Amino acid sequence: MIKGFRSFVKRISLLRKSYHLVYNTIKSPSKASRLRRLKLAHDTMSNISGRANLYNVKRLSFANNITVEDFSVINYPVYSDRPCTLSIGERSYIGSYAHLSPQKGFIEIGSNCTIHPYCVLLGEGGITIGDDVRIATSTVIVSANHIYADMDVPIRKQGMEAKGIKIGNDVWIGANCTILDGVTIGNGAVVAAGAVVNRDVSAYAVVGGVPVRLLKYRGFESSLLKKSF
Repeated sequence: MIKGFRSFVKRISLLRKSYHLVYNTIKSPSKASRLRRLKLAHDTMSNISGRANLYNVKRLSFANNITVEDFSVINYPVYSDRPCTLSIGERSYIGSYAHLSPQKGFIEIGSNCTIHPYCVLLGEGGITIGDDVRIATSTVIVSANHIYADMDVPIRKQGMEAKGIKIGNDVWIGANCTILDGVTIGNGAVVAAGAVVNRDVSAYAVVGGVPVRLLKYRGFESSLLKKSF
């Protein structure tokens, strides 16, 4: 009985050691990575959390006074040959658990932007975001699509197409939105929470729904404006 209990305790101890080894390997950045992050924060006077995950720091371009919160993941993975794969403008904010991955493309974020917690940006075809943009929590922006035309070939083997996404200045995107590849959102537009944006949005349009449709234009009554976007 005692021998069996000791064996059980030993196995638990080994499991705990294995868990901590794997956890620390995944979560703890290397010393060189920590030093590069500290230098980046110092050079740009930015507030970068010690628990934020910054990868390929040499390919990051941060302007001054940027805030990066806990457990966000920035610039991973990178398959592009571009010298700068991710840039963030002055006074912009990246919330906790946000995931920004340029992949084979790039992500460019302007000044005074907020990317709130749990947002996902995948820049396969390139994502360009203007100044003063607000992107609410859990929004997904993916600049690529699977090709699926051939029913005799598994979708995973048909490759991807990537056109890119452009978001203008002074845009507000509500929570839980999905922005699909190939879309351009004009200056001053508002996207209601939960919308799936699969087509271009005109400047100053207010849109919502699945798929997205025009609701009205900012500054005008919806009944007075019948323009299609």
